[in-house]
Amino acid sequence: MDKIEVSKKNRPEDFSSMIGGIFSGIKFKIIILIFISYIFLHNDIFISRVLSRIDGAVGELGKCPTTKGTIILGILLVIFYILIDAANRLDII
Repeated sequence: MDKIEVSKKNRPEDFSSMIGGIFSGIKFKIIILIFISYIFLHNDIFISRVLSRIDGAVGELGKCPTTKGTIILGILLVIFYILIDAANRLDII
C-alpha cells in the first residue's frame, strides 16, 4: 500500500489557528444586515401593517403570523439576503 503524506505547510499548528482560519472568511457586515432585516420583518408593526393585508398570513388576533405568513417572511428574508449580497459584491455597502 502507498503511504499518504500530510503536508506540514497546509496543516494548522494549533486549535486557535484553526478557529481563526474558520472565522477569517466570515463577512460580518452581511451577518449584521441580515439580522437587522430579520428584526424588521418580525417586528409587530410590520406584521400588523403589511403582513396582515395578505389573506391568511396573520392569525385571528392580528399579531402572530400563520404558516403562510411565516413562509412569506422567509421568502422576504431570502430576497433581502440576495439584495445585501449583491450590494456587498458591488461594493455599495
